[in-house]
Amino acid sequence: GGKSRRVNYEFVPSAVFSQPELAGVGLTEEQAVLEYGPANITIYKTSFRSMYEAMAKSNEKCLLKLVRY
Repeated sequence: GGKSRRVNYEFVPSAVFSQPELAGVGLTEEQAVLEYGPANITIYKTSFRSMYEAMAKSNEKCLLKLVRY
């Protein structure tokens, strides 16, 4: 459209293709505590088998950690 725009990089995901794989988007738990205070954040954790591992009939699980602020 020919208009200049500012890009907000706050919620751009990042990934590390290692073993195990790592990925993240948004603030870390430590950053959220510093910015919003420990009373204003909630941490959720769970583990599950990814679709890839389920199809391969593997017992390897993934960890999901959600920081809500």
